[in-house]
Amino acid sequence: MLTALIKQLSTHVNDFFGAIENESGGVLKPLKKIAGYRLFNKIIGSSLPFAKRNHFSVIEVKKGYVRSQIKLNGNRNHLGTMYAGALFTLAEIPGGILVLLSFDSSYVPILKRLDIEYILPAKTDIEVEFTLSEAQIIALQSALDTLGKAEFSLLGVLKDKHGAVVAKSKADYQIRRKKQK
Repeated sequence: MLTALIKQLSTHVNDFFGAIENESGGVLKPLKKIAGYRLFNKIIGSSLPFAKRNHFSVIEVKKGYVRSQIKLNGNRNHLGTMYAGALFTLAEIPGGILVLLSFDSSYVPILKRLDIEYILPAKTDIEVEFTLSEAQIIALQSALDTLGKAEFSLLGVLKDKHGAVVAKSKADYQIRRKKQK
């Protein structure tokens, strides 16, 4: 039910603010981020309290695409740089969000493996983008329809606010049909 609500809200928020943006010549674009994504992130935080505590947030989302960030504030380690676990969290959560927004609510994402290479100390807030193409979504849906499960991988490039790559990740996910109660 939460999955369906998130997907429905995302669609309505994008449609509503898209219409306002067109009528205003783009003047109200920041409002979309402030109001729509604030609500979206509250929903994520209530379903994943760990994400809220670690200051994880979605910056932009649409079917097949998510851009997220995690704040340095609250995630500093003993060296004053970002805690490795916070970077891991940033590399992991968006894959689940992609599944929730790209497939119907009868499916659940499962992380099977995540490898992360830490390249530079993270000294600012960090962002990452992930994409599933329409062709990938169609292929995954076909596997889900036939087998009831499907697998995919996401490669992440975690960047600081200056564009420097601080980490790279590879996450392997499985999508499964939810078990009936």
